[in-house]
Amino acid sequence: MGWPLSAIAPVRWSLLFHNIGRAGAGTCVTLWMLLWVIHITAIIYGRWRLYRRRSPSATQHGAARGVSILKPLTGCAENLEENLHTFFTLSYPEYELLFCLNEENNALTAIISDLMRRYPDVAARVFIGGKKIGINPKLNNMMPGYEAARHDLIMVSDSSMRMRKHSLTVMVEAMTHRVALVHQLPFTCDKPGFCSALEKVYFSTAHPTFIRHCT
Repeated sequence: MGWPLSAIAPVRWSLLFHNIGRAGAGTCVTLWMLLWVIHITAIIYGRWRLYRRRSPSATQHGAARGVSILKPLTGCAENLEENLHTFFTLSYPEYELLFCLNEENNALTAIISDLMRRYPDVAARVFIGGKKIGINPKLNNMMPGYEAARHDLIMVSDSSMRMRKHSLTVMVEAMTHRVALVHQLPFTCDKPGFCSALEKVYFSTAHPTFIRHCT
């Protein structure tokens, strides 16, 4: 006497779902481990690529190309003094800072003047008022500084940017005879608030993708 179909079917279906579940769990674990391997590999490669020791270059021996750094400023933003301070302490033999203000700002001028007094060996000048050349207010603001630049290499850096001591050296070394433009992807600093968190997400996702497509 055989087993009724109603009694056999539940047993077979339970075995089927059990095998599928076991296979699915194994696949998920494999994918999870693979993602961790990729993640750790990316960290190791990034650490080696971005922080490896470089051999002495021409810039370290004094044969550096001069750089004029344009800093368009419109107000006293958060951490402005700390940001500007990093440009006065660059480890680069020849550069100048050109601060471009669209209008008179006593608080902003005081910050710049204080830094210029603390670092008299760094060539720095202030331009106020801008020059009308088009509809872009940022370009209008920078135009006097651009016209007064002493060096052929021009760097444009916003007020929210900070620089490591050797960042300018790395950028100039990338300016070979086959390169016309060097863009350095900015990192973000830890700051409180939702806006800062959103900024970190943007600079870590959409911004690099945009730069990659433009280049």
